Amino acid sequence: MSRYVRDPWAKKTKKGMKTLGKMAKVGSALGAAAYYDVKQTNAKAKQTDFSVIPIAGKITFLVGVIFAIYIMYSAENFILGFLYFFGILFLTVIATVIVSLVFPNSSNDSDSTASTSTAISQPVKPTYSEDKANLLKSQIVQMKPLEDVNRIVLEIESSDIQRETLKKALDMALGEIKALDEIPSSMENYIKSLMERFSLKDDETESSKNYVEYVKALVIQDILKGRIPKRVTLDNSPINMQAGEVTIWAFVNVVYYEEVSKRTTVGASKGFSVRIAKGIYYREGAFKGEPLITSSLQAKYSGALILTNRNIYFYSAARSMKFPYKKIISFVPFEDGLGVQPDRTNAKTVYFKNLDGRFAFNIVSNINNLS
Repeated sequence: MSRYVRDPWAKKTKKGMKTLGKMAKVGSALGAAAYYDVKQTNAKAKQTDFSVIPIAGKITFLVGVIFAIYIMYSAENFILGFLYFFGILFLTVIATVIVSLVFPNSSNDSDSTASTSTAISQPVKPTYSEDKANLLKSQIVQMKPLEDVNRIVLEIESSDIQRETLKKALDMALGEIKALDEIPSSMENYIKSLMERFSLKDDETESSKNYVEYVKALVIQDILKGRIPKRVTLDNSPINMQAGEVTIWAFVNVVYYEEVSKRTTVGASKGFSVRIAKGIYYREGAFKGEPLITSSLQAKYSGALILTNRNIYFYSAARSMKFPYKKIISFVPFEDGLGVQPDRTNAKTVYFKNLDGRFAFNIVSNINNLS
């Protein structure tokens, strides 16, 4: 008859399991609290890179591992020691997280502070107020008193946004003004006074397409009325102009093209060949050919085209030319260029491309209106 033998380690093992269960509950509560604390205070805590753990956390983790190993070997039962090892290791991880939050590295703090200060120091690009810009645009088109315009501008909080909004409103207003059949002198004076009042210099607005088109409309309007436009000035002009000669407009990055002719002969022969000896033949017949002349445009130079009240100048580093209006037979307009036919024997038409051809043609074709 067999006798039941009680395991002397069973009671200790059961007691150890209860203790381990309590440790797991406490560890779970601490872990949950640490997790939410980390999630709310430091988004970088999700990283698993061991190098981001502070020194105090690393020391805590190392001490916990050593203590867990010591308890495992000191236990009376291997199974109990194994359970104690993982229980202590679990608590060590929780303790490491808590210590890392309480004692962070000074280098990490300095890095985060530096990144925060860098983000704050970066300038924010000012934007314009759309509703105020539309309101100011209507005020400018209607030529309202500048005091009313200034009052609307001052309603905008930021000075940077004030300036950008006013520039945007002026650009939109010029987009409507340039389309008028005739721009009254009162409107031109009003725009000039507005720019002076708010210190809007030409170099701030000349990049605007509407402003450039507005000035072009004034230039054509001056020529049609017989007035020499004096709206363009050239600093350090490379052209030695005549006395009384005024620059009307200047185009840059213009390509000079010349018409190049090529002569070839085309034709055919007729008759038959008679063999005289090995490798020697005599052909009886005739050859008739006709000349074929083809022409094409060839880019020669790149430079600036300057229109004055007396001449057309082309300036480049390789070559410069002058075309007096009195010695030009005709002009050939293009959307992006202008052709000039000089009044010389066997002279070919020259072409200037990469410019506003319609505007240039309006100038040169009406230049005779100027006295």
